[in-house]
Amino acid sequence: MNKIVITGYGIAVPGSHNGKQFEKQLRKGIHGIKSFNDEHLPQNKTLSLGYLDPIVFDREEKSYKKYPRVSKVQINTTDEAIKMSGIDLSKKKTGVFIGTSLGGTEGYEANIPISNKGDYKSFPNSAIGETNFQSTAAAINGHLKLTGIAKTIATGCTASMEALETACIYIKSGIIDTAIVGGVDIANTPGLLYAFSKIRSLPLGHELEQSGLPFSKNSKGFVAAEGSASLVIEREEDAVKRGGVILAEIDDVQSNNDGLGVFGSDPTGKHMLKLSKEIVANKNPDYVNSQALGLRPSDELEANNHRLLFDNQIPITSIKGMVGHAFGASGLIQVIASLIGMQGNFIPYTARTDYVGHETLNIMDRFQERKVSEVLITCHGYGGNNSVAYIKKHSVKGD
Repeated sequence: MNKIVITGYGIAVPGSHNGKQFEKQLRKGIHGIKSFNDEHLPQNKTLSLGYLDPIVFDREEKSYKKYPRVSKVQINTTDEAIKMSGIDLSKKKTGVFIGTSLGGTEGYEANIPISNKGDYKSFPNSAIGETNFQSTAAAINGHLKLTGIAKTIATGCTASMEALETACIYIKSGIIDTAIVGGVDIANTPGLLYAFSKIRSLPLGHELEQSGLPFSKNSKGFVAAEGSASLVIEREEDAVKRGGVILAEIDDVQSNNDGLGVFGSDPTGKHMLKLSKEIVANKNPDYVNSQALGLRPSDELEANNHRLLFDNQIPITSIKGMVGHAFGASGLIQVIASLIGMQGNFIPYTARTDYVGHETLNIMDRFQERKVSEVLITCHGYGGNNSVAYIKKHSVKGD
């Protein structure tokens, strides 16, 4: 089977609005998280959140004026990925696969009060586009003048990883040649913040020093963040033939579900562990890029699985202390962080942690130059979906 490779990426996270900025952020451990206190937050309490720089979605074209912000953000990161790849999509059968957990909640929250008041005259004619999960995939196809597959994967916090999984299946089947894979969520609106605060997942009423600390029992909850990530993936032989620069190989990506219903996920992590064992098999990753996000059950799951799978012999890390948790976009953001570290010979380290409760875990907690050839990436979410990916430095026959 021909390899599937990554030839371009684009990224926007709190603290960075392109790949070069993100690499600097990863090297220096800079965070883009801020504390807020205003009337829109639950009980008017302090809450730490991650927002994107306005430059990420400030498009001037008239045709995009009514596009939801979630779609404009994804267009920008997709443009960055395509430019890096150098690919001519007009000569390819291209599929677009977008992963999102919430589809961008701004449209819902802005328009529902208008309809509840019965104010038909003020209700915007753009409302359907603002609230349709498929809008972003459609926006990418329209932006790039593509008429092939456009699919939205909405499986919670694993959505972008499962978009990657789906795209790989389509390429392997021969239905498409290449794929634009994206992940995006713009969801820091009152309804979502109320919902996660109600189940005590957000650090409501706590300062930044106790918010979103990976692998720390002192963390009072995760930092909800905006984010967007995009990849260009294609068959190895096609990338080589057109002279494209291959950034990494996608060795495998798989998903499953805990089977426990709507609320929460399996705290034992046994189903994610099963996936990890299947994907790793006899391979030797240089480290694990985990989803640890400063939420105790999630972090303990990641730590326990790491010990069971690797006997704590290799490092584990999390970038969530820098960028927060961007829901459905988070998995692909982790992939790109791993890709950047692989290219730059370093492991993106775990910033903003004090290790409390995880003192014996092999956490990469400071910048170190280190050759990285293979990475395991883990992701799981509310509702029980798990997704695991394995990426490798590209090698050609005879290497």
